Amino acid sequence: MRQHLKEVKSLTGVRGVAAIIIAIYHFGSGIDGSSLFAGFHLTGAYLSVDAFFILSGFVLSYNYNNRFSNSLDKGDYIDFIIRRIARIYPAYIGFSAIYLSKMIVNISGDNPLRLFDFSDYVANAFMATGWGLGIHPIVGPSWSISAEMACYFIFPILLFTAQRHVRFMAFVAIGVMILAGNSGAGVNGALDIIDSRSVWPLIRAFGGFLTGFILFQIDRACRDRLTAILDGLLLSALAIGALLWILDASDLLKFVAIAMLIMGLTQDTPVARAMFGTKLVHYLGKISYSLYLCHALCIPVASRIGKILIPKIGMELAYCSTFMIYMLMIMSLASIAYPVLEVGGKKLALHLYGALTRKARRLPEAKA
Repeated sequence: MRQHLKEVKSLTGVRGVAAIIIAIYHFGSGIDGSSLFAGFHLTGAYLSVDAFFILSGFVLSYNYNNRFSNSLDKGDYIDFIIRRIARIYPAYIGFSAIYLSKMIVNISGDNPLRLFDFSDYVANAFMATGWGLGIHPIVGPSWSISAEMACYFIFPILLFTAQRHVRFMAFVAIGVMILAGNSGAGVNGALDIIDSRSVWPLIRAFGGFLTGFILFQIDRACRDRLTAILDGLLLSALAIGALLWILDASDLLKFVAIAMLIMGLTQDTPVARAMFGTKLVHYLGKISYSLYLCHALCIPVASRIGKILIPKIGMELAYCSTFMIYMLMIMSLASIAYPVLEVGGKKLALHLYGALTRKARRLPEAKA
């Protein structure tokens, strides 16, 4: 049986902050050159995606440690994969339909569907856009979700085998991130690795995922000793991270600061809750997946609004006005998508899976 554990609200909240940072980053830098505001962007904000990977590795280890640490049952493995698919697939398919409809209508006028062939549609349907196959994504930022999905398939095996070799796996995590950071595949920075023709995005995701697993093992082994220093670690991580961003330090050092920040949130201390566990921040964390999926959809709309506003009110005021409209759009869309596609879609998927498995169990009796 799966153990139901208490939610670490500050970890949920920091996921929401990361999603907002990505949304702001793409608003300024643009996706596919669609933004008018390329001069307004957050340098290095793409590392928020690495925060997603670390968080997923930690939270899944936290939730499934008791289930896979001592055994690797086939039924448990299938149940885990089904639950992960039910968690991310309905919203992904729902937004894929919206993005695809936009492409069919050809709002942008550049006929994006001309780039797609049959293999692209199949790979998008199976969420394989981040596996180094050179697939054109229907949902622009879906590469990271795809890469994380690949990590899900190996996660139970990792949890079962690597727990006995934690130190070795820590060195593997460090090595993987150093390799990724020195791959030369980054776009705007060493870890801004997103090329769909390369396996480096997948390696980047695995490194982050494995880092989250290591953080969980540290928390589990040293929980009592860590409690007294976590608030200091959290505040130090924020200060060090801010300094690293100001100095434009290497992405690998920033990655370490992000890992420190997440480590500082693992026990939901009063300081952690005050910063990342408030009602608003926690809500952002709950809808963070929908925020991540929908924000690229809203950027071209915001850009068109900006084109109308710039001649009338100037660049600075147009930016501020358009940014507020953009944030309102993504928050509204995500707030609708979360209960409908994420919560409702997950319930429906699990209900259908349960109905199919019950039917399959009855088939031999019917034949007899």
